[in-house]
Amino acid sequence: DNVESKLGDSLSLLVIDEARLFDRELLEMILLPMTLDFQPLSRVLLVSSPAIGYFEQYYRYGQSDDPKYRKYYSINSPTHLNPAIPRDALKEMEETMTSKTYRQEVLGEFVSSDGCVYTEFDKKACMFTDAEFPRWREYLTNGYVTVNSIDSGFAHYFSSVWFVDVEELDTIMVFAEYFKNKTVTPVHAENLHKIEEDLGVEIALRFADPAAAQQIADLAEYGLYYNKSEKNLRETVNLVNTLFMQKSEVTKRPKLLIHESCKELLRELEFVCWKTGLDQQTKEQSNAGT
Repeated sequence: DNVESKLGDSLSLLVIDEARLFDRELLEMILLPMTLDFQPLSRVLLVSSPAIGYFEQYYRYGQSDDPKYRKYYSINSPTHLNPAIPRDALKEMEETMTSKTYRQEVLGEFVSSDGCVYTEFDKKACMFTDAEFPRWREYLTNGYVTVNSIDSGFAHYFSSVWFVDVEELDTIMVFAEYFKNKTVTPVHAENLHKIEEDLGVEIALRFADPAAAQQIADLAEYGLYYNKSEKNLRETVNLVNTLFMQKSEVTKRPKLLIHESCKELLRELEFVCWKTGLDQQTKEQSNAGT
């Protein structure tokens, strides 16, 4: 952790054992940039037993079919693949360990929700497709309340989501997202307008982080009028988790559904974790994402 002593160094191979215990900021801000001098030949190898958080995020990148993660590769290597461990010892562990511990420590599965913000989120259950709800675009113009919210940022991402409260389904449906960094307000305004024009939706309510008072005023010049939202992290997280947990009597699915096109939002909900070392119910920063 003596960062100053390593500044200026270059690495062609970086191996981190027990990566789940390693400091993410040290990895991504200091060590990974050291591998750039040897690109495209440099390699980074993360080895660890499973743990929810940034290590699982990198593992999922390696399992993804998304072209932007094509440089990532990940494998699962359960203890059973080690020929040096007696089979009867493995059998004993299966019989004596709790199911959760056995699956995590022996089978190498990500089963713990420790540190996760959205503990009730199940991507398979909460994501909807055009085939499952072919009429979802109709809900945008059928008189249901449509909402757009933004969170400002420059180096960090300016983010926005659109959702509609569909009363006949007893479900809130997130139908679009927008993420962009290092971009000025006029460009954001143009992009937000274009998304809404392409969807043919008129927004009933808009909300923004009250800390971004100047950007709220600037966006108003482009016909985007935002109300200042209330900032209460704990209540908001609890509400979102409740909507994921509760089932609609109509759809038999969670009361909060997210369209498959909202890839960044789906990824954040799955991987965002509370910042290590702070109380889970009061902290306002996380290890991952926007």
